[in-house]
Amino acid sequence: MRSGTLAALLALALTSDVTHDASDVLYFEMIAALSAAFVGIILLLFALWRLWSLAPGKPQWQPPTNRQLGRLALHSYASYMLALAYGPHVLTILIARLLGVDAVAIFGFARGFADQVRRYLPTDLLQSVIRPALIAYYSASNDFNGLMLRLGLWLKTSLIILLPLLAFFSVFGELGATALGGEPFHAAWPVLVLLLCVAGLMSWRRVVELASYSVMASDICVRAGVVLVLMLPIIVVVLVLTDSLLLTVALVMVAEAIFCLRVLHMLRYRGFFYTLPKGGFMRLLFTLILSIALLCLIRDLFAPQLMAAVTSTLMVSLLIMRIMHPLSADEDALVISWSPRLARLIGCRPGAVQ
Repeated sequence: MRSGTLAALLALALTSDVTHDASDVLYFEMIAALSAAFVGIILLLFALWRLWSLAPGKPQWQPPTNRQLGRLALHSYASYMLALAYGPHVLTILIARLLGVDAVAIFGFARGFADQVRRYLPTDLLQSVIRPALIAYYSASNDFNGLMLRLGLWLKTSLIILLPLLAFFSVFGELGATALGGEPFHAAWPVLVLLLCVAGLMSWRRVVELASYSVMASDICVRAGVVLVLMLPIIVVVLVLTDSLLLTVALVMVAEAIFCLRVLHMLRYRGFFYTLPKGGFMRLLFTLILSIALLCLIRDLFAPQLMAAVTSTLMVSLLIMRIMHPLSADEDALVISWSPRLARLIGCRPGAVQ
């Protein structure tokens, strides 16, 4: 409601002949926020009214102690501070100091778009809704395998949405970068592709962090976060020796992957065993590779313009993804139990054992 109201007001402002200033934009923001708050209150009251008539359950749940909550808050804060020490602002300062303003402009342009994409991936956009539901599920069932199954499905939805963007900028990178930032940024597409990969790894990070927080092992994230800070001196050395912005962003990818793998390793060390079904993720990778190969063929044969390139990317990637079907049998069963209509739409295989 908030986004739709704001978009409608901005569209009206764009089509009108009236000149608007910053105060008008602030006014639009307030109207959008108030409309969202009003609709949210109405929906909340409606939900509470429906729950009022239900008989109270008997959950087998024991609240955590104050000591556990304190450690969770402390570790969460420390992990956040470590992420800030390694964050994009620090990288921007290093790039500006060692590579100059042109590299900063390219990095800032690519990072701005990649961050915007990441905010609209389900692992970021829906975390305020999905995170409490997943924690409530684990608190009630104490089923770590079931938690990881749901987390893996949540991660796959983000990667599925990210995949067409990766395919598009891998093949039509100059065309897309020029459309986004103009001619000065037409050569920024390799950095953009790598930062979109970083966005996918950040989605993985959200998932493994939630897994460790759910089982009250928040200190794992702090220990793994130290790796990110230790990468800073390596990045400085690489910048000094190579003057390569691409290699710097690649090191960011490596650091994020190491963080996620280390968290999963320490969870297994503490007895939380779970074998991640790699087949679905490998099929996603093959989908990306096949999409890029077919789009390269289309580019060489037809040299499509922007809208034709976007349409071709969506059609090719969605078709190959439907054929490859990146969900596992357990994930199929989970989707079928939630929404049979959605399961039929995405081609879930019935009869899978959850």
